Amino acid sequence: MRESLVVLVLYLLPASLPGQVSPLLPGSIRLPEFADTITWSENKAEKIRSFIDSQLTGALLIYDDDKLVFESGDLHKPFHIFSARKSLLSLLYGIYIDKGSIDPYKTLSELGINDKQGLTSGERNARVIDLLRSRSGVYHPASFETPGMQKNRPMREEFRQDEHWYYNNWDFNALTTIFEQSTGLSVFEAFRTSIAEPLGLTDYDTSLQRYHFEEVSLHPATLWYLSAYDLGKIGEVLLNKGLYEGTQIIPASWINESTQPYSNCGILGGYGYCWWSALNGLHYPFVNIPDGTFSARGTGEQNLVVIPKWQMVIVHLTEVTSPDDEMMHVTDFGRLLKIILEQSW
Repeated sequence: MRESLVVLVLYLLPASLPGQVSPLLPGSIRLPEFADTITWSENKAEKIRSFIDSQLTGALLIYDDDKLVFESGDLHKPFHIFSARKSLLSLLYGIYIDKGSIDPYKTLSELGINDKQGLTSGERNARVIDLLRSRSGVYHPASFETPGMQKNRPMREEFRQDEHWYYNNWDFNALTTIFEQSTGLSVFEAFRTSIAEPLGLTDYDTSLQRYHFEEVSLHPATLWYLSAYDLGKIGEVLLNKGLYEGTQIIPASWINESTQPYSNCGILGGYGYCWWSALNGLHYPFVNIPDGTFSARGTGEQNLVVIPKWQMVIVHLTEVTSPDDEMMHVTDFGRLLKIILEQSW
C-alpha cells in the first residue's frame, strides 16, 4: 500500500515561504465572517446521512461543545489512518520534548541520522523542527511514496533546510527513527503508555500497528490503525488544551505551537508541525473554516478535524485496503464539511 495526498496539495499548490520561521499571519487578506455557534437540527442530520450514504464513509463522529451530536458507522473499528499518523507522532514529540528526551533544534548530523544514498553535509544541517514542518530540504527517496511524490520531489540540495515546504515522507519517516533513537521506545509503545492508556482509548491495539520498510531508505513508514471513537477522544482532549480529568496529557503550549501554519499550502490552508492548519479561512475545498482549526489527514479521507472556535471535533474514516480501491476525494469531504458547518437551516 502506498500513501497519497490530494493532487491539489502536492503537485499544483506546493506554496512555500522561504525562511519562514514563525506562524503565518492573515496580513491584509479579508477573512470570512463566522457565526459564534453552529446550529443543529434533525434536518441537518438527515442531509448529512443522505450525503454520506452516497460516499464511502465507514465511520463519522461529530462532537459539538463536548456533546456527541452525530454518529454513523462502526465507531470502534480500527481503520488504517494513513498520513493522519503524522499528527499523532507530532503529539508524541510534544510530550517527549517537554520531558527533555528530545531537542527539536538538534541537527541530523548531531543525531547521527543518515540514509542509504548518503546525506550531504548541507542536508545534515536540517533540524528536528524542520522535519516536523516538512521543510528539511532532504529529498532522499523514502518509504511509502506515491509515483506522484517521486515525480514531484525536488532535486537533492535544490533547497536548503527551511527554504521550501514539500510534503515529504522522508521527513516523517526519519522523525520516527529520531523519536525511537532519542527515547528508547517504539512510537507505538510510547503512544500506548503516554496517550492511549491515560485517555482510556478502548480500541487502540499495539499488535495491529506496523512498520513498513522499503529498499530505498533506512527509515520505515508506520501504519497506524485507530477507531473513530478513539480519534474523537483525542480531538476532545486537544480542544481542552491537552487536559484530561485534571491531568495534563499533552502540553498545551505544544498544541498551540504545533497547529499554527508555518507554510502556505494554497486552497488547503497551511501546515504546522505535521498538522494541517486553517489559514485565511482556507482548509478544505468548498468551505470556509475559522483560523485556529487544525486537522490530521490520510489517504481516502481519514480525517480528524478540530475547530476550537466552535468547540467541535469531526472524525471521518473510510476503508482503504488496496491502492486499487475506490477512494473518497478531499473535494467530497469538503462538501460534507460544508453541510456539517452550515450556519442556519
